[in-house]
Amino acid sequence: MNHRLISLTLVTSLAAACSGAQTGDDVVASPDAAAAPDAAPAIDGEPGAPDAAPAAALILDEVFAAGVTGGTYEEDWVELYNPNPDPVDVSGWHCTDDPTMPMKGVFPADTIVPAMGYLQFAVTDASVGFKLAQGGESFTFFDAADVMVDTVTYGDGEAGTDTNVVSYARIPDLTGAFQTTATVTPGAANPATP
Repeated sequence: MNHRLISLTLVTSLAAACSGAQTGDDVVASPDAAAAPDAAPAIDGEPGAPDAAPAAALILDEVFAAGVTGGTYEEDWVELYNPNPDPVDVSGWHCTDDPTMPMKGVFPADTIVPAMGYLQFAVTDASVGFKLAQGGESFTFFDAADVMVDTVTYGDGEAGTDTNVVSYARIPDLTGAFQTTATVTPGAANPATP
């Protein structure tokens, strides 16, 4: 079976980002988020391990299928949100657009979604082995034990097209049903209304 490691961009909550975020080549995180895994209490006798939240606690929050070279966003992407007070290690978790091939994209080791933070990642042929279809499809996210964490299905143009920059997002943010919105919000809260 062919697996690809996911290319990641980590984005913390807007409040943390405004409090002096540090940047790296592929990661944007607040100093607190970067230190969280080392400072976490022991779990099951493993000192320094980050607190684990249940898999179902992560939320697929926004999908963007209109990546265009030279456009506002050059790659398709998906955004996850961790609403928990503890970070979640998603090393070995995976995603797919094909339920018969659940491990198309695999998160690399040491991938942590910060507490109350976002994880936005590119969905491209190079990063996960597939692109999001502008004509509609499903996107599913699994934990390392192959348990489905969250899934979304969108229709033709609902997550954007080459000529219509929109995303498919939970509205209101985190709790609502997925809707098409012209306010694309990578790494930030979705709008209150579409």
